[in-house]
Amino acid sequence: MQAKVLSSIKSPTIVSEIAIIISASLLLGLCANISIPFYPVPLTLQTFAVLLIGGLLGPKRAALTVAAYIAEGAGGLPFFSAGNHSLAYLMGPTGGYIIGFFPLAIIMGYFSEHYFKKPALWLLAVGALSGMLCTYALGISWLSTFTGWTNAVNLGVMPFILGDLLKISVACAILMTIPRLHTQK
Repeated sequence: MQAKVLSSIKSPTIVSEIAIIISASLLLGLCANISIPFYPVPLTLQTFAVLLIGGLLGPKRAALTVAAYIAEGAGGLPFFSAGNHSLAYLMGPTGGYIIGFFPLAIIMGYFSEHYFKKPALWLLAVGALSGMLCTYALGISWLSTFTGWTNAVNLGVMPFILGDLLKISVACAILMTIPRLHTQK
């Protein structure tokens, strides 16, 4: 009887899964509001949060978290950078970066789930860099429709490289020290 109760505590329920995803989307929304205004792409902690969410939750939960975050922001919650929200904002110059959180979360989650073995910090960093490159690719592709390709790279990538490398470093260091939820299935 006792073993049955303990095993039921460890198995995730739909309620606990939803709670995890909503909590992570709230963290992502909070990190979006910690920003330094640049134009047309602000510097925020969103990518840092996505890296952590992917690394902690695994690819499926992380993708669901990003979907919840986008739905919440498009639906009117002040979850995009600097408290912005709405579907119109999502369709604006930074929308490609927001959509780019999907591959970042999925790739980071995949690398964390499949290649995480201490001391494989470098594999976690490869996942983070790969995901970030996908985010950049989607972001500048969309931004270029507003500013042209050269300006998209100059405004939407170059000012952020050092900050994103720092976010990757800190997120990977944190992930190396804490257990992941996707390993507790």
